Amino acid sequence: FFSAQNVNQMYRRTRFMKEYATYQRAQGEAVKVKQQQVEEKKQEIGNKLSEAISILPGKSYHYLMTAVEDNVSMMFHRDSENNIAMVEVKLFGKSTRQAYENLTRAICDIMSKDAGVDGKYCYVKFSEVEHWGFDGSLF
Repeated sequence: FFSAQNVNQMYRRTRFMKEYATYQRAQGEAVKVKQQQVEEKKQEIGNKLSEAISILPGKSYHYLMTAVEDNVSMMFHRDSENNIAMVEVKLFGKSTRQAYENLTRAICDIMSKDAGVDGKYCYVKFSEVEHWGFDGSLF
């Protein structure tokens, strides 16, 4: 402003600064909206995974913990262009191979529809846990 050569140039600079500030506020609001959409989508995926766990006999969302992380850099066969999902299911006790296959199908379907992950890039790892602690004791 102060280095302007005349009043007209000072006015143009002031107007530019106001327009730029308005643009920055709009961009900030757009980022907030996008962040909210991402959080809602993560919640939706978590909810669907919570419903899918009932495919395993005797399991329900009542004892299910989910964590949905995005923006994780993953690569398979040097391919980082495609969306990739790595889902870990840690199960207290055991289940059958068929139940695991059914749950894998459901998880990959959720990841395909809600996260845009092609089935050939959706991986599910099952771990059967014999000892699980909670609230100061073991189940």
